[in-house]
Amino acid sequence: MGVRDSIYEEMEAMNVQELEREIKEKEKEMEKIMETVNHYGVWVGQNAPVTAVFTNNSIAWLSEEIMDGIDLDCEECEDRDKDMCGMCNHVSNTVLIGAWKKEDNQYIPDLEGEYSAIVGEVYTQVIHSKWGVKGNLCSPCYPGQVDPDSEGPYTGYSLPPDVLGDRNIDKVFPL
Repeated sequence: MGVRDSIYEEMEAMNVQELEREIKEKEKEMEKIMETVNHYGVWVGQNAPVTAVFTNNSIAWLSEEIMDGIDLDCEECEDRDKDMCGMCNHVSNTVLIGAWKKEDNQYIPDLEGEYSAIVGEVYTQVIHSKWGVKGNLCSPCYPGQVDPDSEGPYTGYSLPPDVLGDRNIDKVFPL
């Protein structure tokens, strides 16, 4: 009976260790859930990257990127020479920069590209990137999005360092 008792004790110890391991895994899962917040109707976790909102004046090489971008206000010019088109002599309200592809007459981010961003009059929203930046969540105007000009635990997609220039460069990291 001594051998049998020691086998049972060993099995009980293994079960206890397995239960302790499972409890630790569940605790880690709960910690991840606790790191998720509802930001004006959008659930955001600290570890999963979300859209980041940059002020246009904080992006050193934005004008160069816009020159190669897709001007949604003058998309008709895609098939014509933009230098000859009188319609394009205006300031656009919306330009797509980075990697985009057109499917079913809609632009979608090219996930193989380095980044995809939407440039508006004042702000640029980086919706996909191989670069990240930490910050707090934005105002209610941009629910579930990160403000890279702030300090915080949330990860947002960033423009590449060579587009940003010197500002915020120390906060940018590869994803």
